[in-house]
Amino acid sequence: HNHDLKNTSCTEEKLANKLKLKWELTQDGWWGFQPAVGGDGTIYAASWYNLYAIDYKDGTIKWMCDNAEFYATPAVSTDGVIYAISLDGYLCAINKDGILKWMRYIVAWDLMSPTIGGDGTIYITTGRALCAINPDGTIKWRTDEFADIFFIAAYPSPAIGDDGTIYIHGRDNFFSINSNGSVNWEVKQPELSYRSSLAIGNDGTIYVPGRFNVYAYSAGGVLKWKSEDIVDVETSLAVGHDGAIYCAGSGFVYSINPNNGIFKWKKGKEFGPSYPWGIIVDGNNRIYLCDTNGYMNILDS
Repeated sequence: HNHDLKNTSCTEEKLANKLKLKWELTQDGWWGFQPAVGGDGTIYAASWYNLYAIDYKDGTIKWMCDNAEFYATPAVSTDGVIYAISLDGYLCAINKDGILKWMRYIVAWDLMSPTIGGDGTIYITTGRALCAINPDGTIKWRTDEFADIFFIAAYPSPAIGDDGTIYIHGRDNFFSINSNGSVNWEVKQPELSYRSSLAIGNDGTIYVPGRFNVYAYSAGGVLKWKSEDIVDVETSLAVGHDGAIYCAGSGFVYSINPNNGIFKWKKGKEFGPSYPWGIIVDGNNRIYLCDTNGYMNILDS
């Protein structure tokens, strides 16, 4: 989810200058979440009812797992295990052949897309806690055992720094959490975006999405800058190869200078299409995002 542990949504893959539809797949359920891609190219997608493994070459279904009502974007480990969440509050591990490995109940509601750490630990947010799960399904720790200070935003996934520090934001606060689950520090920051995940730049700067601004923080929790005003941040943040931060909302796409928060450019029109499904930067530093009118938009950086 969001490409890497830092949530940069930035890949080294270089796509062709002109794209054309290769295949499409229609199934029952709601394809309202971004898919995940495994190391062999297999696409994993939740449709609100089932989890599907799809062949990237021709769109054929390799297998379907119907052990739960799956939703949100799954995560794929380096050994091919798929971690997905269910509507009734379970984290599920599915082998790469589609066979359920285990299910672990976390909370009745508010689970969002898991993140897999470098040591295989699965991190998942609930409405009021961050949970760390071992690869065998046992709970490693939950932050509500340490302090009742969380109100995690509805959709964000955590980002993990090079030193293993975990960063996550709520609606009005932003947290740095040690790998043992203890809270390293908390910053009060009103009106953060509940729809977007934060991202970490190559220099360790943490970019946090607000509803109307993007904030840059040092690894120590010190505010470096606040961006110019944004109409509404809908997408998670992406960090390009040039360090620029990209986001979109309410008809506009923004490129933000990583040094000072000033817009490098702003494209679109007020009351244009919404962009609720994320933003991706490829190896050519082109920006890709889908809108609610059914179009994929491609912009040069």
